[in-house]
Amino acid sequence: MNVKILSTDCLIIGAGGSAFMAAHAFKQHNEKAKVMLLGIGSGATPYVHGFNVPIGSDDSVEIFIKDTMISGNYLNDESLVRILCKDSLQLLEDLQNLGIEFNKIGKSYELLRALGCSKARLVSSGNTTGAQLITKIRQLYNDTIDFRQDMHMVRLCAIDGCIHGALAFNEQLHEFICIKAPVIILATGGFCNLYPFSTNTSDIAGDGLAGAFFAGADLIDLEFIQFEPTVATYPPSVRGKGVITTLIHQGATIRNALGDDILKNSFLEGSAINKDKMAQLIYKEIQEGHCTTDGSVFFDATNVPQSVLDTSYHLYMERYRQAGIDFSTTAVPIAPGAHTSLGGVKINPDCSTKVKNLYACGEVIGGLHGSNRLGGNAGLEILVFGKIAGTSASHAVYDNTISDNLIKNWSNEIFESLVVQDNDNLTKMRSLLQQHLDESLNVVREGVGLQKTSDILSEILHNLAKVRSYKKNSAQSMFKTMRLYNDVTTAYLLTTSALKRTDSSGSHMRSDYPNISEVPYNLIIKGPFNYLDVMKKNKKV
Repeated sequence: MNVKILSTDCLIIGAGGSAFMAAHAFKQHNEKAKVMLLGIGSGATPYVHGFNVPIGSDDSVEIFIKDTMISGNYLNDESLVRILCKDSLQLLEDLQNLGIEFNKIGKSYELLRALGCSKARLVSSGNTTGAQLITKIRQLYNDTIDFRQDMHMVRLCAIDGCIHGALAFNEQLHEFICIKAPVIILATGGFCNLYPFSTNTSDIAGDGLAGAFFAGADLIDLEFIQFEPTVATYPPSVRGKGVITTLIHQGATIRNALGDDILKNSFLEGSAINKDKMAQLIYKEIQEGHCTTDGSVFFDATNVPQSVLDTSYHLYMERYRQAGIDFSTTAVPIAPGAHTSLGGVKINPDCSTKVKNLYACGEVIGGLHGSNRLGGNAGLEILVFGKIAGTSASHAVYDNTISDNLIKNWSNEIFESLVVQDNDNLTKMRSLLQQHLDESLNVVREGVGLQKTSDILSEILHNLAKVRSYKKNSAQSMFKTMRLYNDVTTAYLLTTSALKRTDSSGSHMRSDYPNISEVPYNLIIKGPFNYLDVMKKNKKV
């Protein structure tokens, strides 16, 4: 296939907050370098309410670190946690310099208490902190950064352990593009949209993780998927949207279909309520049938003062009013939904990976949150590590002499190794993938179901590598096949990790191994040398 070739000094893959923060940091340190930002949509960033900063009079960086480590069951990489908590203090100034104004009560910042936090420390700007971040940075660099938000990355080009570029697909023109880049920042977000019920948008899937893995990067703790405990199930216009859990500390309750307060006897007054435990409680109620016919319980904020809803949550409440829900009078039907992938690409403190000149930041990375994430740390993660990735990449040493023939030959080998599927076959395979993730890798798991899912995903990978069902290799059908291959690979690696962790910790709850390990340990999956080696060996998965 004859593909177009583009070139840049730094390619940032992603279009959410971590990608934009990385672009901002890179340009601050290397103003004259060419930067391309590539991605579809904005990921989860528009829904980021705010982020944690330990600036309360009774708070500190050390207390914040302790909260984060406890929440993650000490499976976190402490060096990353310390960076996250310490560097949070600079972010207020950074974002204010971009023109973002934060909510205040008088002269003091308004601090909300997120799930798992022992202190109120979440700051926000209206209810649109994440959306404002993207808008401000885009406006700042509109003429100096090449924004390509019509293209989707499907493969990273790594040869001899060094990054050289990427293969992307233009979804408007239906054509593949090769992008030569001696430095790449991977900021593709997580992969929870693989699940049939998720808070993630459709532009979030397994491409980033699979791309890094096939390029040779190591992965860590993929089994940890955080299920947001309170995700709206109805009406359709807000289905899959999270119901903000900071309201729990302001009087909101979770009630089952019988009207019982699920949380009443489960947490001590004033204690830090973690997302994993709340999700497990709600899941248990649903499994026991204390729910509506569609499997929902209710988020009841009718006891929260109207003044609080109108001030701290005004724009958030408006979104639901437009869907016909008034939080002050109506309980919202909810259920746990796949929300955050806590495992991901293993990074060093400077956001570098095992692959030379490949950096990663945001939800695509792993090791930071351990087995459970504090509420308010997702927004913080994309800011802190986006900034670090951009700064580190700006100082990368590289030889910008990648030949057109090298990357063209690499892309042709990719195309030649591909066994293209028709739409019906792709739909059936994806449906099977979602069904088994929902059944076996939900809030509670067990070995028999995990093994069954592993076998089925292995069979799908085997079929994708061998069974040709479509003779006309249109670019669109090739793209869809590659995306499914990425998603199934990611799901297979997730299942492999879940099978290997024969204990329960945080968001990984095994009914057949309910106890937490006495000694914390991490699961590392070593990346292959490169994608083509995998494809050549993939006659047997």
